[in-house]
Amino acid sequence: MSLSMLPSTRRQRLAAGLVASFLAALALAAIPHLHDEVLRVPAFVPTTVALIVVIDLITAYLLFCDAVIARSRPLAVLASGFLFTGLIAIPYGIEFPDIWLPPGVSVGSEPTAWLWFVWHIAYTVVLVVYAAMAWRERRTGPRETPINVPVWVGSTLALLAVSVVFALHAGDVFPHLQSGRYYHPYTPTPVAVAVLLCIGALLVAALVRIGAMVPLWLAISCVGVTLEAAILLTVGERYTVGWYYARVLGLLASSTVLLSLLYEMARLLGV
Repeated sequence: MSLSMLPSTRRQRLAAGLVASFLAALALAAIPHLHDEVLRVPAFVPTTVALIVVIDLITAYLLFCDAVIARSRPLAVLASGFLFTGLIAIPYGIEFPDIWLPPGVSVGSEPTAWLWFVWHIAYTVVLVVYAAMAWRERRTGPRETPINVPVWVGSTLALLAVSVVFALHAGDVFPHLQSGRYYHPYTPTPVAVAVLLCIGALLVAALVRIGAMVPLWLAISCVGVTLEAAILLTVGERYTVGWYYARVLGLLASSTVLLSLLYEMARLLGV
């Protein structure tokens, strides 16, 4: 059996519940001050983006290894999803206004907003596909066909390239998502993101009944990402208490699966 599909223990389920409660408590604590402007920290975005890139790429590598061992296409889909989210964070960080490029040189905040939406929508779509394929695999058993990692990686990179090009030019075709530092209040895109995140969270939560470790921590990750999107789209402005809280929640959410995998590896090795 692969590391990812090891049965979750009672201690892990308790820990997952505590983590979810902690994330929710963080969000609730920020509500009275969501719109308060605070000190602008230029290094904050590059630091969090760099951490997310490293965390997601390591997670993708471990999941690809597990997918090869178990010959599991759902795990390959999940690994590809983490590879995608880790890599799309790079152009997001580069395009973030007035961070890497001086004012007037970057192409503006619109591509950054579209990259964020593509990032989070892709994450949710991957969760939905993973949940559906995992349910099917549970009933039919894993396929005998080996997982061709280069094909999965190549397909992910191709999709990433298309997504980045789309995000860079979407503002020329679709209604603008932002007005200056604020999300446009009438765009349906934030609502679509929130709805998709909720659907993904529900489907992954249903998978927790299987009792495997990865679905359990994916559900916790969904909680964090949903809270991040809810706060960020409610605040709609950068460099506020809510904006910083949302970024921290997103970083914590991206860490849950990796930390659970590393914990299991250490436990199995007796460390």
